[in-house]
Amino acid sequence: MALSTTEQLDYLWKKVGFGVTKTDTAANKLAFNESIPSPLLLRADKLWAQAADIPTTRPTTTTSVVRVYKDGSGSWSATVKCTEDTAASDNRTWKTNLTDWIPPEFGSTYLVSVYIDNDNATSPQTTGTRIFAAGASASSNDEWFFDYQSGVLHFIGTNLPSAITTGVTGKSIFISGARYIGNFGISTTENLSANTVVITTSANIGNLYVADTTISSTTTNGNIILDPNGTGNVNLASNTTITGNLVVTNANLGNLATANFFSGDGGLLSNISAANITGSASLGNVSANTLSANTITSNTIVTSTIVSGNLTITNITAPDTVIDSFTLAQYRTAKYIIKASSDAGYESLEVLLIHDSSNSFITVYGCVSTIDDDIITISSNVASGNVKLYATGSGANTVVNLIGTYVTD
Repeated sequence: MALSTTEQLDYLWKKVGFGVTKTDTAANKLAFNESIPSPLLLRADKLWAQAADIPTTRPTTTTSVVRVYKDGSGSWSATVKCTEDTAASDNRTWKTNLTDWIPPEFGSTYLVSVYIDNDNATSPQTTGTRIFAAGASASSNDEWFFDYQSGVLHFIGTNLPSAITTGVTGKSIFISGARYIGNFGISTTENLSANTVVITTSANIGNLYVADTTISSTTTNGNIILDPNGTGNVNLASNTTITGNLVVTNANLGNLATANFFSGDGGLLSNISAANITGSASLGNVSANTLSANTITSNTIVTSTIVSGNLTITNITAPDTVIDSFTLAQYRTAKYIIKASSDAGYESLEVLLIHDSSNSFITVYGCVSTIDDDIITISSNVASGNVKLYATGSGANTVVNLIGTYVTD
């Protein structure tokens, strides 16, 4: 026995109207008495991410979001010739083989236009017969229904239109309308064993476009702003690579501790105030309008042509202790400011060094000492592809602190 119309309608009423599961007949349990939720399925992979970009009036030509189908030639597609669904009754159901047609809920002009014409027709809107959803007349019972999601037209009335009634051959149904061709929402695959969700497609969120691990702006020249609420921070938990210009405006960096900080050429740092910047920093070519820092601690500061290092060498008791060394082929000249100390006192001096790839030459000047004798003596040579700077202490517990600046050719 076939399911009664009453029970079919009761199922739809409970499912669509109340979002609940039908568990009993309409006579025994009303919709508001059903208690098991059963909301309609909303597939993430079918969400129209750019639905807000669909205009309320169907455009005359195809856009990045709406594809228009009509007769003629231009920036649109031809009126769609349908194929008959041979699994249904003769001429009863016709397929466009295209999905995601835009329904009239976006605007009345999105209602599809339906035509009957010869199979080989090229301008069915002109040469064909247009048929309407309400049928030819109030008594013709030849209404049609178009499923905008599947792109299938079905003659839902008792009869078929006279132009394509059962037995008529050589005729086809043609559809003029518009389809959504924009981006779709996020499709996910759930890994139950790992209790994770994996994003497998892209999505638009406002003016942001997310694809795999890339976030970009859909607005031309648009900025991407990370703005935590209140005193919240933006935390970069892993290595960060910046391609292009880095612009920091009126930033208070507080305590910035990093093993490596890389910036591409042309990075612009404007008005940076930092309490402490620590780490071994490689900045590339950086232009800073204002750099104000209470403390900058770094073993090496590297620019394109100058390298500066701060070193401490203790226990200089043996003759010719190496206090600095750099690669012969990398730099041509160097300048040092040196502070030496021992049990006898303190000494400050400057050293200027240059090499000719075979030998190194130095001059020591500006020497100031708290005692009548030198605390250290300085020498240099070229050995094993390196330029080396030596110090020999004159007393016990000699310690050297120096700042070296290196210049390329």
